[in-house]
Amino acid sequence: MVRSPLSCFLVAFFALLVGRVAAQASLTINVGLSTGNVTAADFLKPNDPVLGDCTQECTAAESVISACTNNACLCNANATDATAAIPPIVKCEQCMFNALITRNTVPQDPRAGQSSALSAYLAACNTANITVTAADGTPSTLTVAAAAAVLTSPPNWDGPFGQGLNTGTTVITVIAATILGGGLIGVLVTM
Repeated sequence: MVRSPLSCFLVAFFALLVGRVAAQASLTINVGLSTGNVTAADFLKPNDPVLGDCTQECTAAESVISACTNNACLCNANATDATAAIPPIVKCEQCMFNALITRNTVPQDPRAGQSSALSAYLAACNTANITVTAADGTPSTLTVAAAAAVLTSPPNWDGPFGQGLNTGTTVITVIAATILGGGLIGVLVTM
């Protein structure tokens, strides 16, 4: 039976397409709240305006995620490995966290700049039972440390503002409180 070159090409094309789909990583992250379970491909696509402030960081992270063909790649936290997914994900989340603080807003999506989202990602990695082989050929289960995904305060954050009283104001406040408190006790005692 003679087959046309076009049919051979189409069969090869569909075989490659099916192989590519089958090779996609299948990490599912339980972010919780209204978002629920998301795939790794959707993890950095929150429905939040701060995503627009972090286009460069998040696009780079999404590129790394889309290039991953297995969960070991998605859960690689090695900062010196260019194919590791966790460092660019943390960089994207850090950017969104900084944008939230700069805007002084709460996130509209639990995936936007939240350490809880990163914790959910690490939990998904640690429960996926990913087997990696060491250089000596010994297999082991991949475990990602919590320290791999830590958000830090941005440099422009001046921290929580605590309004304190100076010594003179404190003395006047204590005297006023003592007079009012003593007066109230006096009223109660004479009733």
